Amino acid sequence: MTTDEFIKDIEISCNLIVYISAKHILNKLNIKNINKKEIKDIFSNYNNYIIYLNDIAGQIYRRHNSSTEFIYKELCIHLNIEWDNKSLYESRLKKLNHIDDCVLDELDDDIKDSVMKKLNQQKTEIENSRYYETIKN
Repeated sequence: MTTDEFIKDIEISCNLIVYISAKHILNKLNIKNINKKEIKDIFSNYNNYIIYLNDIAGQIYRRHNSSTEFIYKELCIHLNIEWDNKSLYESRLKKLNHIDDCVLDELDDDIKDSVMKKLNQQKTEIENSRYYETIKN
C-alpha cells in the first residue's frame, strides 16, 4: 500500500492530531510504500513518537491539547497493536530514572511538588500497566 493510502485511512478514522502526527512520522522516514509489518514496527515503538514528533510537540500539546502518549495509544488501537507494551514501559521507566536528585533539591517547593506528583503518576501508570503485570510475575 502507498503511504498516502495509509495516511488517508488515518485521516478518516482518527483524530486530526493523530493524522498529522502519523503523516509527520512517515514523511520524516521518507517512506513512499509501506506494508502491514512495517506499519506495526514503526507505530508500535513508542520511542519513534518521541524522536519523530519532537519538532511538532508544541502543536501537539498546545494547539491540539493532546500528548504523544494519546497519539501513540490511538494509533495502536486503530492498527490493532497492543499499546501497553515493552517500549511504552521502558520509556516511562526511563523518565523516572533520569531525575537528578541534586537538581530536584534546588527547585522551588511548588515546582518540586509538581515534579514529584508527575513522577508518582508515572510510577502509578507503570504499576497499573498490563505489560508490567506480565513481567513482574
